[in-house]
Amino acid sequence: MQIIIFTLLLAPYSLAQDNTLPKSITILDKSLSIKENKGDSVGFIAEYIPKNETFDNWTTMFAIRFVGDKELDPMSSAVTTSNKIKERKAKGDKIANSIILQSNDKKSIAVDFFISDGDIYEHNVWRYLKTSNGLVSYQIARRIYSKNSEEIKKFINSVPDARDKILKEITRKDLPIPKHQ
Repeated sequence: MQIIIFTLLLAPYSLAQDNTLPKSITILDKSLSIKENKGDSVGFIAEYIPKNETFDNWTTMFAIRFVGDKELDPMSSAVTTSNKIKERKAKGDKIANSIILQSNDKKSIAVDFFISDGDIYEHNVWRYLKTSNGLVSYQIARRIYSKNSEEIKKFINSVPDARDKILKEITRKDLPIPKHQ
């Protein structure tokens, strides 16, 4: 089963590919290849995972999203994401948890969250920033598939160290920018 949380954000849009994005990117010292790439002037998503992995079984993901709605703002988007995680927890995801972090320059907001579904455990950081045409979000996610309690505990305990690394990665100045923003 694949965890899908935020597809509604792009649901109303007709999407086409953005060929200006790189075919691969290095995130957390891992080479990731573009696997999903669709967008137009009002909505966009590009997702990168390791070349030999699929969306049914991936370990690291980097994604870029754009929504061409000038009314959207980073904080309200972050609160919406955090509320969706709270809803997951209320519906039985016992380890679902989130924290909202504001950048030092106050230009972007990040949501760090952890979710699970069966034997899938996923740690995510989403960063939202306002552009003149709408809202861009970057996502870095790590995932394991396991029923081994020691392996799961190790992954959960790695979150604080991983968070620091991910926050540095997700604020890099060389991250690709969708042409639509």
